[in-house]
Amino acid sequence: MPTEILTARTVRARSLLAARAARVTRIRRTVVAVAVAAFVLFWAVIVADGSMGAQTTTSSTSPLADASGATTSGSGSISTPSQDSTSGGQSGWGGSSQPAPVQTGQS
Repeated sequence: MPTEILTARTVRARSLLAARAARVTRIRRTVVAVAVAAFVLFWAVIVADGSMGAQTTTSSTSPLADASGATTSGSGSISTPSQDSTSGGQSGWGGSSQPAPVQTGQS
């Protein structure tokens, strides 16, 4: 009789160990799949947005601006920076005649 109990316990223990091994394998595969998915997602964001370390600024001009800085509005009137000095007495629209420097994360 003790042999039958030992055999039943052994069979049950082996089945529990096999179930545990299957759970561990499933968890490991899930962790690897999540890591790969996150890696792909991060690279997709970097490819779509550009490098994460560099910040670039661009200046754009109005397509209606001419070389003197005068622009035409929709009604045909011309305004120049010297006429529109509403920024605290400074001449020009931006208050500065020099463009802002480009900032990068590498310097």
